[in-house]
Amino acid sequence: MKNSIALSLILFVFAWVGVGPAMAQTPPQPGEIITLSEQMEKLLKVRLPDEREFLGRVIEAVQKLELSEELVLAVTYKARRYNDSFPFPYFRVMITKIAESKGIPLL
Repeated sequence: MKNSIALSLILFVFAWVGVGPAMAQTPPQPGEIITLSEQMEKLLKVRLPDEREFLGRVIEAVQKLELSEELVLAVTYKARRYNDSFPFPYFRVMITKIAESKGIPLL
């Protein structure tokens, strides 16, 4: 009886958390290159379409050499230090101010 209750509880927790084969991500293989876009999306925990659109504009500015990749990553890690759970809003504010000071429109 105790074992069935414990098993039921464990299965409920796994179902509630969403752990399963559909939710699992395959880790990068050795030699596989992760793009800046993928890296930023994971680090900033991007979820919404408008967040992805803004991030796309930032990546485009990096590709045009208007913003350096090192600067964008530094701002990303700074945003994570402010709030690791929701870093994107902090990133958006900081990178927008930096881009405006350089005359680069992101919004």
